[in-house]
Amino acid sequence: METYGWLLYEDNEGVSIAAERCLDQGEEYYRGRSFIPKALINSISPVSLHNQRKKKNEGVQMQPKT
Repeated sequence: METYGWLLYEDNEGVSIAAERCLDQGEEYYRGRSFIPKALINSISPVSLHNQRKKKNEGVQMQPKT
């Protein structure tokens, strides 16, 4: 089984993750919290949320105005 979530904390007993990260009216909170005991964890791997974007002007030659 694979479980994905926001890692809230990790200690000697296990990890606590959240299914949702909410940014509502300037406040940050998490919903759908779960605790997974260390004995049940095979590995923890970071997951990228998006592909890294190129800078807007990277690779674009600007033409002088005439």
